Amino acid sequence: MHDELATGTLSSIAEQAGANDFDEFCKWIDRHI
Repeated sequence: MHDELATGTLSSIAEQAGANDFDEFCKWIDRHI
């Protein structure tokens, strides 16, 4: 089981990764983790 990340942390990771759409980034994470 994975620990949850704070939305602000995940948003920062998405920004650093160059994500253009935060919601799509979260969906991708859900599918691959």
